[in-house]
Amino acid sequence: MLNDPTSPNTFTGNSDITVSQNVAGLTPGTTYYFQVYAYSMAGNDGGDVLSFTTPAVVSFDANTGTGTMSDQTSDTNTALSTNTFTPPSGYHFTGWNTASDGTGDSYGDGDVYSFANNLYLYAQWSNGCCQISFNSNGGSGSMTAQSVTQNTSANIKTNTYTKTGCTFSGWSNSSSGSVLYADGDSLTVTTDMTLYAIWSGCPVSGGGGGGGGGNTPAPEKKEVETEKGTPTPTPTPTPAKPVAKPVLTSNTGTIRTVVGNKQIAANTVAPVKQEVILAVAPEVKVVQVIVNGKTVQGSVDDTGKVQLPKGLLVGPKDQVAVVAQSEGTVQTVPVQVKNEPINIGNVNFDFSSAKLTAEAKKTLNNIIKVVQSHGFSSIDLSGHADVFKSAGFDNQKLSQQRAAAVKKYLKDALPGVSIKYDAFGDTQPVINKTDEASRAINRRVDVIVK
Repeated sequence: MLNDPTSPNTFTGNSDITVSQNVAGLTPGTTYYFQVYAYSMAGNDGGDVLSFTTPAVVSFDANTGTGTMSDQTSDTNTALSTNTFTPPSGYHFTGWNTASDGTGDSYGDGDVYSFANNLYLYAQWSNGCCQISFNSNGGSGSMTAQSVTQNTSANIKTNTYTKTGCTFSGWSNSSSGSVLYADGDSLTVTTDMTLYAIWSGCPVSGGGGGGGGGNTPAPEKKEVETEKGTPTPTPTPTPAKPVAKPVLTSNTGTIRTVVGNKQIAANTVAPVKQEVILAVAPEVKVVQVIVNGKTVQGSVDDTGKVQLPKGLLVGPKDQVAVVAQSEGTVQTVPVQVKNEPINIGNVNFDFSSAKLTAEAKKTLNNIIKVVQSHGFSSIDLSGHADVFKSAGFDNQKLSQQRAAAVKKYLKDALPGVSIKYDAFGDTQPVINKTDEASRAINRRVDVIVK
């Protein structure tokens, strides 16, 4: 309980007054409750119970970088400030960490933090890969290596190599490989790599056809003697026409989703990371994925599983194709994908309330855009309450009312989408704590799209 002010405040008439009280020793991110009593000549009159939440502070350290960033203060779930520090020479920013050497908890630019506690974050820097080197593959000229930040997208430099009598067809990852990339194609690099120029239409030379796509020289003709001594040329065999083998054993796949929400946060549309599970033969290598006509370069393992870049969401409406190769054959194959359900986000509520807040409506508007853009046809909602209970308090009913409120809001904007909901009371908390900040996270409706 707070002590009374050392000097009582007095006033006359009906004017408003401001009463201040300094209190030390409060915990950041904690909600405190207080009640104001007004005393008059006729006695005292108790006011409403009021509350305030003490803000937490996030501080940012350049950690061998240069520049300054202001502390960030909040008492609710808020996106962390974007880095403005200048990196050391030759380095680039990779994120934040609670330890200067990167051994603590990691956070990205813009990650949502609950501000339940003070936080000190160190900028993390890397001077790692990557470089794209270029090989003329029998051509002439020179091209400098292209520096690329690891795991970021870059456009391949324009070829400046030449080869007499040949036409540049594109780039491959081996000297004898098929064309995989064109000038300017977008490529996400995870390690240092070399691209080889591929040439076509090269003239036949006596010793062989210039590497990387040159024409193969014709077989040498030999002559044999007949019984009468008249030389007769040996017929040149006609080479068999290569038969293109089908690359994919199936043109179907499954989109499996991992929700990459770093922090448990209120009123959030979760960032999504997905993988495409394809049915491919052992000798087939998937080299690219194309989504809505644009090439995306995710990591691909030997089984044909493709990890898509974080933040790229693929839904029923999106068009997916893959570029795959086997024994020199390269094909672009459309893929019919089936989505697994995606826990796309959550909206939260005030204590003992099923009324949508302004922040909740903003989050639902973002979810509506996701559903419309990607063609999801059904939504499952699950309503929840926190663990607070008192006489006559029905958490099951409250969680049902919250889910129903979200359904009505979504249904008005998405009349053609099937929306179902269920309610779980206080039986499925996401945080098993009883402090106010944790209880606020548990007062929610989860939104799953299919």
